[in-house]
Amino acid sequence: MFKLFAVTLPGLEPYTRQELVQLGIQTPEKFDLTGEPIEESGGVAFDASFTDLFRANLYLRTANRVLARLGEFHASAFSELRKKASRLTWESYLKPGQEVSIRVTCHKSR
Repeated sequence: MFKLFAVTLPGLEPYTRQELVQLGIQTPEKFDLTGEPIEESGGVAFDASFTDLFRANLYLRTANRVLARLGEFHASAFSELRKKASRLTWESYLKPGQEVSIRVTCHKSR
């Protein structure tokens, strides 16, 4: 299973989640008191198989891309980011020598 994130425009998260449910792709095990999955700002997180990853990319109309989350960690400097990112299991996803593009999100930065 992959941890994925369907990126969408703000405000379209409920529609993206609905599309994922209609496709039969499991949504994450994050639920509010009503039992509904909670959308994140700018998209919907979900767990899916390799096949479902392709189906989501092909059939989601409200998402503009689907990202794979390979890891999550705290880094306060670029050197720490490089060091921790190198510990991820890149060989499971990329061929030797293939370039890597890393997108970083910063929360509550000073």
